[in-house]
Amino acid sequence: QSSLLLLLCLLAAIHLGKLLLLHQQRRRQGQRRAPPGPFPWPLIGNAAQLGSAPHLSFARLASTYGAVFQLRLGRWPVVVLNGERAIRQALVHQGAAFAGRPPFPSFQLRHLVGEARALVALLVRSSAGGAFFDPSRVLVVAVANVMSALCFGRRYSHGDGEFLRIVGRNEQFGRAVGAGSLVDALPWLQRFPSPFLQHQRSLRPGAAPRDMMDAFIRLQREQPRLQLEHVPATVTDIFGASQDTLSTALQWLLIFLIRY
Repeated sequence: QSSLLLLLCLLAAIHLGKLLLLHQQRRRQGQRRAPPGPFPWPLIGNAAQLGSAPHLSFARLASTYGAVFQLRLGRWPVVVLNGERAIRQALVHQGAAFAGRPPFPSFQLRHLVGEARALVALLVRSSAGGAFFDPSRVLVVAVANVMSALCFGRRYSHGDGEFLRIVGRNEQFGRAVGAGSLVDALPWLQRFPSPFLQHQRSLRPGAAPRDMMDAFIRLQREQPRLQLEHVPATVTDIFGASQDTLSTALQWLLIFLIRY
């Protein structure tokens, strides 16, 4: 008990010192007073006050602090707007000031950067010693990986057997048919990727969508007219349709870079 009390006192002291330092910085810089809001707790801020329905919590806080108030989510200060007038003022009349995005981990281009590095490494390795090679296959897999990260929140290695089989079947279908829905002709694509049910079970109410699959599942729950079996079919159409167009565009870009 004494150790726990000591830890709580230490956390409170750190938080108090941080608040005092922030207050002094604001006074020195002559900043205007921040919007009102509830007291933030150390480390977690006001995250525990939001619950499983943040929109209801925001409405409740707005009745106390007004249409514009501030809270903290962890270490991040967050300004919340409630009501059409406040939102229009911020996003329409002062849209340029609110056009940026915070450096949250979920906003980082980790999938794109990781795939770009892997693609460059493969191209360099394949052309070692001035060797000739056909980059089309590597580009198709790279594009499929980016779309997989967008649709399913998962990236595969370029040597993953299951992923290469899926990409290869999609290419064969495109050459044989050239049009139409992938899912209509290849029903097994409805089960790709296999973690679809895991997406459905792990989707947390109120949490930000991790990928396009999460967004479609949430939309289906809000609009029953969209049937659940349409979700993997729609995402698979997006995944499959992107491969040929984007990979072909990348091939033409490489040709122009080499030629000019």
